[in-house]
Amino acid sequence: MKKFKIFLILLIVLIACLPATLMDNFYTFISILNIFILSPLAIPLLFILPKLLGNNIFYILYVLFLPLGYNILVSIVSLKESDYIAIPIIFLFIGFAIMEYLKNSKNSLYEAK
Repeated sequence: MKKFKIFLILLIVLIACLPATLMDNFYTFISILNIFILSPLAIPLLFILPKLLGNNIFYILYVLFLPLGYNILVSIVSLKESDYIAIPIIFLFIGFAIMEYLKNSKNSLYEAK
C-alpha cells in the first residue's frame, strides 16, 4: 500500500508538470484540471517526495518546479480578472495539508531511520 501511495503522488506530480502550451490541442477539461487543480496540489507533494522515498537522489525531481511554476503563472494570469482566482490557492493549501498529514501520521510513508 505504501508503494501505491508513493506511485500515486509521483503520478500526480508528473501529470501536473505538463505545460499548458502542450495541452492547448488536448482535451480542454483535462487541461483545465491540470492547470487549476493538479499544479497547485503537486507543488507541496513534490517538495515532500524525496523525503518520503528516503533517497537523496530524488532531489533531482526539484527540476519539475519549473513547469509547475509556469502552470501556476498561467493560471493566475488567465484568472486575474475572474472570480475564480481562489481555486489554485485553495488547492495549494490542500496540498500543504496533505503534506503535513503525510509527515505527521502514525502510518507515515517516511522511511524509518
